[in-house]
Formats: sequence, C-alpha cells, structure tokens
Amino acid sequence: MHSTSFVSALSFRSGAALIGAALLLGSLVGCGQGEATPELQQFASCSELETWIRASAIKDIDFISPPGIGIPGAVPMGMEETALDAGGVNRGGAAPAVDGAAGGMGTVQGDSGNRSWSSTNVQEDGVDEADFVKNDGDHIFVLDRSGLTILDAWPAEELNEVARVGIEGTPNSLYFDAVDKVVVFSVLANGTPEPDSGAGDFDAPAPVDNWWDPVTKVTVFDVSDRSAPSLVREAYFDGDLRSSRRVGDKIHVVLSNYLGDFYSSALNQSRVEARRVVRGSVHTDWLPRLQDNVKTADGWVTAEGPLTACTDVYRPNIRTELYFAGVITIDLANPEAEMGSVGVFTRADTIYASTDSLYLAMSEYEQGPFRSLDGSTDTRIHKLDISTDDTTYTASGRVGGTLLNNFSMGEHDGFLRTATTVWTDGIGPNSGELTNNVYVVEQDGTELVTVGEVEGIAPGESIYAVRFMGNKGYVVTFMQIDPLFTIDLSDPRSPTIMGELEVTGFSNYLHPMGDDHLIAVGEEISANGWEQLGLQVSLFDVSDFSSPALADREIVDANGWSEAQYDHHAFTWYGDHEILALPVTRWDYDYSGSSSGLELFRITVEDGIESLGEVDHSAYLPDAEDEGWWYGCNNVRRSIFIEDYVFAVSNMGIQVAMAETPDATVAGLLYEDGGCPDYYWGW
Repeated sequence: MHSTSFVSALSFRSGAALIGAALLLGSLVGCGQGEATPELQQFASCSELETWIRASAIKDIDFISPPGIGIPGAVPMGMEETALDAGGVNRGGAAPAVDGAAGGMGTVQGDSGNRSWSSTNVQEDGVDEADFVKNDGDHIFVLDRSGLTILDAWPAEELNEVARVGIEGTPNSLYFDAVDKVVVFSVLANGTPEPDSGAGDFDAPAPVDNWWDPVTKVTVFDVSDRSAPSLVREAYFDGDLRSSRRVGDKIHVVLSNYLGDFYSSALNQSRVEARRVVRGSVHTDWLPRLQDNVKTADGWVTAEGPLTACTDVYRPNIRTELYFAGVITIDLANPEAEMGSVGVFTRADTIYASTDSLYLAMSEYEQGPFRSLDGSTDTRIHKLDISTDDTTYTASGRVGGTLLNNFSMGEHDGFLRTATTVWTDGIGPNSGELTNNVYVVEQDGTELVTVGEVEGIAPGESIYAVRFMGNKGYVVTFMQIDPLFTIDLSDPRSPTIMGELEVTGFSNYLHPMGDDHLIAVGEEISANGWEQLGLQVSLFDVSDFSSPALADREIVDANGWSEAQYDHHAFTWYGDHEILALPVTRWDYDYSGSSSGLELFRITVEDGIESLGEVDHSAYLPDAEDEGWWYGCNNVRRSIFIEDYVFAVSNMGIQVAMAETPDATVAGLLYEDGGCPDYYWGW
C-alpha cells in the first residue's frame, strides 16, 4: 500500500489539512509495512490492560465518528490517550467465516463388547468435536429443543428412552467422554441465568454487558448411571460460543466478545459521553465474566469474576483491537478443578485444532489495519499450545487470502498447511480478480513463517472444498466446472500441484476412503455452469496422484440437498461395512411441503456407488403450519451405525432400520419434547 497514492485520492478542504493528513497517514502506513510477523504480548498487570483497552476504545469511538479530516483508521489530532504501542484500528476484512461449515475425518469405529459402531465424523484423528448426538454403542445421547435424552440403543429393535433432563436455554451441542461425563453447551439469549445448582444468580450486568448479548452455558453431567444423570457442574460465560475441541480429557472452548458494546449506549448520546464512560472505566468493566458452580463433597461451590486474569491476556503489539477471544479449558478427569483460561484480543473467525495446537484465524485487509488499494485480504493466524496443562500463546503469522473454513488449515509434522482464496475488489490493476493459494507455514520462535507456497491456482474461481491428509492435499475450485487439484506436500518447502481433474458440478466436502480414493458430496451442474442438476455423490480415484480420475458419480435427487454439504458431522462413512449414510431433504418447488430421509450407499473400489435405499423420515416432520417446517430443523440430520443397524436421527426422534434394507423401519420413537428449538440457533 502506497500512502502517496491513497492520499492523492482524498479530497481536503485546505492544503494544511492535506499536509497534516499525509504526514500522519505516512507514519501509520510505514508502521504497518514494517510488521514482518505480528506477535501477541502478555499484559504484565491489570493497570497495563486497563490503559491499553481505554486507548483502544477511544480510537474505536473516533473511528466510528471521526472528527477533523476523517482518514479511515487515522488517530485524531489532540487525542488525550494513546495505546501502549502505536497502531491503527483493525476494522477491515471479510465477514467472519463459520467454523465447521464442511468436512470431517474418517468416522471412527468403537467397540462396545464385541459390537462395532460409528462415532462423530471429525477432521483430525484424536481431536473430538461437539455435535448434538453422541453414542457409545449401547446408549445414544441426543439434544432436542429443551433437553438431553438418553436412549438405550441395544438391542436396536428395543430402542427406548431411559432418562431425560432439561437444559437451561437452548442446547446446541455436546461431548461424551466415552465413560461417564456428558458436557452440554446451550445459549441463553435475552434471559437471566437461573442455575439448577441453586447457586446465586449473576449480579447485573454480569455476565452480559448488554441485554442483547448471549450467555453461553456449559452443563456437566455424571452419567455413570445412564438412567439417572447427575448434575456436577454448570458454568456461565459472557460471550458467543465460536467452537470447541476435545483432546483426551481436556475440552478447549473458544468464546468471542465484541467489547465495544460497553460504551455503545453512551455513544448513542454523543462521542463526548462515550469518551467519558471509557475514561472512567476499570479493567473489570471490560473483561468478559463467568460464574462457575461446582458440586463438591461439601456441597456446591461458586466462583464468579472475570473470564481470565489480566496477566493471562494477550494483545497485538502494534494494533488496537476490541474483539476478545477467550479460550477456556475444562478437565473432565478432574471436574472439580478450576477451569483454565487465556484471553486474546483478536477476532476468531476460523478455529482449527490438532492434538497439540489450537489456531485462531481472522481475516483482515492486506498490510494490517489499512485497506489496500485493490481491497485484497490476508488471514492472520495465532497459535496456542494445548499440549500441556496450561494453554499458552506461542506464535503468530499471516498468509495471503481468506480461508473457506476450518478444513482450509491442517497441521502435519510441525507444519501448518493453509488454502486461501484471494479476491480483489478495489481500484488497483488486479481488482475484480479471484485466485487461490496453498501456503505451508512453520513456527520460527514467535513467528509463523511461510516456507512454501503454490500460488495462482485456478484464476477466476474460488475454493469450494479442501482436505489435507498426511503429505497430500486436495483442493476443489469452481466457476463453471469443478477442478480437483492434487498437491504433493511431502517437501513442505516446495509444495507442488501434481494433477488436475475437470468434471461438471462441484464438491463441498471431501472424505478419504482408504489411501487411494475420495468420497465427495456436492452439486451436479450442467457443463455450461448454469443448470443445477441436483445433489451428487462422487468417488474419485487418486491412486495415480498425478492423474486423478472420477471413478463413479450418483445423482441423488434433483430437488434435494444434504446438511453434509455444509456440516461434516452429518456425513457418516461406516468403513467396515463400506456404507455411506447421507441425510437428504427434498423441497417442492411450490413450497407445498418437504420430505426428509437418510440415503444409504454401498461404495466399493470394484463396483463404485450403489444405492441401498432410504430411511424415510417424513412421518417425523411437522405440519407445514408449524414454524419448524420453515427452519427444517426436524429433518433427519445425523446417522449412527451399530452393528448391522442404522439409526436416523433428527431433533424430533430416531428411526432404526437394517443398513442393508433401510426401507423398512424396525424401531423408532419421538422424544418427549422434541422438535425445533424455541429459535433456530445454528444447530
């Protein structure tokens, strides 16, 4: 970014203002250009945090309603407080991506006695992910709109409910540690927490700083007796649940807050009033809050206060930032232990985790907080170490472009691989262009340094699916046709495109089938790129890595779509039986109704894709007059395999069929209070 070009494009009322603005902007841009790799620095005290956040907030206020010359991001002349380190306001960048929008690693088979069963489809081996249904081969734990239901699932023909417990707020996802603990996440919006433990309510305004802010609740149950779940912990957090991962006994939870809400009401009155509120604040006014209620041998114990200690918070070293990401660690092996916590002043657009590291990624305009001439964006990445008892910040870096989702990142042998799309929309010579890149990043001290790259992949197209597996990478782009690129990552410092396959349509999700094949779910599109032909399942042969081939393709339904296209937890590959289960929803073009089912396919190297039939879930759909019909949240959404049986799971109930002959239901039930949640909150 060149300050002279930017300044010449501005219009000023006087030459003096132009000179002052040019000098100011030049110094700020120079600071941005001099940033080789951004680092985060830990606050040494609460007073240091307090000073820094006040200065950041006042810069934010003046950015929203800037006095004087009005350069975006510039610090107004005469500002009384400055940040500990100079820098502009990070207000650029693309809209936050939704973590967990697509993808998943091989579905893991467990063993309950001598039985085989499927578990949640996850991105990385050894890293569990939350979903609204879990199982252990004997029992199924499932959330509906208001509670947790525990089902006895074996024998499958005798499926029955053994326990149900209400959940405060709207439950959305859970973990099961495979032994005796279930952890449920729920959200409370526009309401006052009422702990079931009997602990005192939050003192207003904690844990929320405004009535519109949600509260995230974590409820822990002991389910060693499946028929009598016992509440052992409930914690309330100020903030949005961005994502979470479980590694061993540790659950790592990422929460997000925009701290500018603190002075928003005052800003509605005037900028002067907002400044007054900020200058009179203390650090406890800013840090998100928690209330943690733990059951001990002596009864319930309550701890309440800031989400993190001041000295466990990290800040950018050259920028101001009012987005706060809190990382909370829950130790299931010691449910009475204090939760670990660390805070980072950053957005958390995309979250990825390996067994050792947690990555927080955010999009921003190129060259730091200032918009580049062509409007292109970068992705800033912060790495946290989760391999020890204490989560700690280790390094930061930046790559060009933006991520599609968490599958756009993958760690292997100490290297982080990323796949990004660059879109330029500004006034530069490359504006209006799309291109894609793969970058390999290595940690060097506190820096994440790009050591290898493949740039300029499929100009004019954007990434629709990514998969990193070992030394191999797969990238799908789309505009009119679907190129599948195979990328050799065996030498991380010299990644190479090995092959390219062009087929019609596109894939949203790629799933490994052994070492030499991929199963893909997406849309079939006509060769001209205009006519949508329907939901499709594809089998790609990548045994010759330099020449990938389409082995088979099945058009599932012209009017159908699958949640598995956007949420990998809906995709179940039962590898031992070579069966794929895919939830499918079909909509009538006249909006007169819908149907829902679980499609099953046998997929083999020898015979390709063979349809086994469908578990028809239509009887479990509400009437069209029910508002849940519009949300579609009562459609079949997940599947579980236990031995030769398949369980079709929705928010209303479960059906059981033989996997080989899914047309005939052998068992089923409706939950006691199933159906859509009170409002549809990102299931």
